[in-house]
Amino acid sequence: MALRERCVEITGFPETDNPGAVYLMHDPLVDMLHETLDPMLDWLELELTRDHYDGEFDKLARSGCAEQHLFLRVHTSGMPYEYDHLSTTMQVPSRPLAIDGRHLTVLWLAPDFSPSVLWWMADRGWYRFVRASDTPPSDTTA
Repeated sequence: MALRERCVEITGFPETDNPGAVYLMHDPLVDMLHETLDPMLDWLELELTRDHYDGEFDKLARSGCAEQHLFLRVHTSGMPYEYDHLSTTMQVPSRPLAIDGRHLTVLWLAPDFSPSVLWWMADRGWYRFVRASDTPPSDTTA
């Protein structure tokens, strides 16, 4: 896990009762974030083997297509807090996705409140597509 450090500009309020006092609020989420996205894969791999996703994988299998793409919108309330930075980091996991008993060639993860989509291709690994309004798409590879 990592503690994130940031430089901030602090602006005071002239009407304060405590001139010169600075109050920094502790964010408990910061202490819980992992340095990399690799630990998220353990959770994701287990999540994708749940019965909840049987219909999605059955539909992919019935298609008969060699390419099996699964697109998931990831809401921050649907995953453990320590992976909440999935929507804010530009990192990609460093190891491949391994889902026992499921055939998948491409996984797309679209986190809420994120300008990017994380995707995995069985033959190429992890990438991150960053949406930009004025520039062509870019990616980060691992």
